[in-house]
Amino acid sequence: MCWFTIGAVVGAIPGGGVIGEILILSIFGFLQGTLAIMLVIATIIDAPATLLNSAGNIVCTMIISRFVKNKKL
Repeated sequence: MCWFTIGAVVGAIPGGGVIGEILILSIFGFLQGTLAIMLVIATIIDAPATLLNSAGNIVCTMIISRFVKNKKL
């Protein structure tokens, strides 16, 4: 049940991973000081990760579009 919750919480929205990280830290019993370190790391990594995700989605869409255009439907 808790793994389903983690998968559902970590969405494709900027900053959404922080909620999942807090949940993981609380499940595994990490110290509260770890949360502050994780928030700093998440803030730094969040913008490039969102950019990479968006760029990857666009590239995949372009590749699929090229394959679909070449087929006779």
